[in-house]
Amino acid sequence: MIKVLIADDELVVRIGLKTTIDWEANGFSIVGEAVNGKDAIELFHKLKPDILVTDIKMPIMDGLEVIRQLKSEHCLFKALILSHYDDFDFARKAINLGASDYILKTELTEQKLLASLGQLAEQLAEERQLEPAQPLQPDESTPVTTHAQRARFLRKVLEGELNEDTLPDFLEQRAPLFDQPCLIVACLNVEKQADSSQDIESSQFHQALDNLSANLLGRKGWSHTLVQTVSNTYYLVNLPCEDADSDTTLSEGFESLRRNIEQFLNVQVSMGISRPTRHADHLPRLVNQAKSAFLANMS
Repeated sequence: MIKVLIADDELVVRIGLKTTIDWEANGFSIVGEAVNGKDAIELFHKLKPDILVTDIKMPIMDGLEVIRQLKSEHCLFKALILSHYDDFDFARKAINLGASDYILKTELTEQKLLASLGQLAEQLAEERQLEPAQPLQPDESTPVTTHAQRARFLRKVLEGELNEDTLPDFLEQRAPLFDQPCLIVACLNVEKQADSSQDIESSQFHQALDNLSANLLGRKGWSHTLVQTVSNTYYLVNLPCEDADSDTTLSEGFESLRRNIEQFLNVQVSMGISRPTRHADHLPRLVNQAKSAFLANMS
């Protein structure tokens, strides 16, 4: 069972959360309830939950400070933020601090809650299984299946160590890399706003960007791998072909991603995307297409 701690000062919200889904039937167990941030910290240390479902505004200590303190203690957990519309700035700060997902209280449904919890449980299980990164070589026999391994795979393509000549043999020796049949690459340039008062470390920003992207793309059934280079950020997006074949779906999906990144992280984003492919060995071609589209949009 995945252990869940709920922190919210509103009794009606706590009751609603407990009754919205059949927790145990879906592999989750509510191990405790906190009515303020101070209680949440104490219960977290006592109960050691896997997922913290927390309100942002609470008495004594707010949800942001709870996340900040637990992250500073290097606790391994996932945080799901519950927010009101007027809590937008707080939600953005929470994402920057490492919160993994957010749901507006006015839009809380069984489907959204289960989807978010399932995604967080998968991320947590993956992180707990990860071993220190090893150099990825074309003759390795280990399947490239985890998020971190796919990121190393993409980086090797970006650095030219894997190309269209070596990729077929590399891919043939491995289990399937991706859950969906189609792939797209996006190239982004992310610039901090000149009037931004936020000072986020590079590693924190990368995590915030990754968390926000997982939330936004995951709602569409798309998965992503994120790699940052010296000059740009690259997404390898894995999605159903019916979405990839629709120019409207692609345009709306990536425009929503760009707009939300700008809004939540207070940055300016320029983006170029490749054409979709069903062939993973075409990945270097997609990278070049995304770069060209990015440069064309910048000119």
